[in-house]
Parts: sequence; C-alpha cells; structure tokens
Amino acid sequence: MAHAIGKITSLTRNPIFDSERVWEVLEYNIVEAREIAGSGFNSMNCANILWACAKTNRKPDKVLKVMEAQVLVHIDTFNSQDIANTVWAYATVGHPSPKLFDAISHKAMEKLDTFNSQAIANTVWA
Repeated sequence: MAHAIGKITSLTRNPIFDSERVWEVLEYNIVEAREIAGSGFNSMNCANILWACAKTNRKPDKVLKVMEAQVLVHIDTFNSQDIANTVWAYATVGHPSPKLFDAISHKAMEKLDTFNSQAIANTVWA
C-alpha cells in the first residue's frame, strides 16, 4: 500500500484525477489496514506514507495518528533514512508529536554513525 501511495502521489498532481477523492479513499484504507493487520506497517511503509502526505501537502489527522502509533511500535527497526524521512514529513505538514519526536531523537542518537549527510540535514531541519 505504501508503494502505491507513492505512485499515486505523482498522479494526483495531474488535474485529470479527482485527487481529493483519491486521498479520501487512501486515508480510509490506511486506517483500515492498520486496524485489520494489527501490527500494521513496517518502518519503510510508515516513512513512505508520511513522505507522500508531506509531498502533497496533506495533513490527514487520522493517518498521522495511525502512523505515529506505528512508528512508536516499530522505532527499533527504523534506519537512518526512515528516521530522517519521518521527522521531515511531520515537520513539513506541521503536525506536533512530542512523544514521537522524543522517541525518534533517542533512536537517532543511537544510530548517528549510520546517517549520511542528507539524512543528517533532513533530521536537523525537522
């Protein structure tokens, strides 16, 4: 689903698509998938979904809350790119999440030696 969202992100910039309706369906399915699957999305799925929200300037509260919970569950599996993309996305959409940022900042410090220059820049910017 996360991969499809990335592809749809580029399509919804095309005025032919009813992007509002597409996003309504995607947001509903993200929330439903989490409820059905239990553990839900892995670290890359979370980062990709959040990236898509930020790139399309969307702030779907239900999705951001679901992703926040998923990030907190899977934080130990996040690599430097997942961390950088996640904090960048939350900062870009302007969604405050002190608990999430606290957990991510601790994980980022643990993995600091794995960050490349772009990941460091994105994390610091956020």
